[in-house]
Amino acid sequence: VLAFSPLAMGRLSGRYDPWGPAPTWAERRRGGMAQRPFGASLDEDVDAWHQLLTKLQQMGQKYGKTCAQVAINWVLCQGAIALCGARDGTQASENAGAMGWRLSAEDALLLGALGARG
Repeated sequence: VLAFSPLAMGRLSGRYDPWGPAPTWAERRRGGMAQRPFGASLDEDVDAWHQLLTKLQQMGQKYGKTCAQVAINWVLCQGAIALCGARDGTQASENAGAMGWRLSAEDALLLGALGARG
């Protein structure tokens, strides 16, 4: 199984604040924000998005990893191949940091319960 956009189009990278200014890829439209398609359900519930980011940060501290690395590792723990984009070498190196370790089963279940649907 291939997991396209394991970082929900950047939403789970830890670089965007759900309540902060809209990222450069977001556009305003009638009734809300035009979203990147993958992970767009997070835009509909910013409290849930924030809760998930907080847990990713906590787990990142626990494992010595970034939010993005924890999110990608979660995908790997599901038995999927994570297809991660990278605009430069820094992002590619960060993505590679998701390899070579595993979340505990309990942590993987917890993140799965907090994740977006659809």
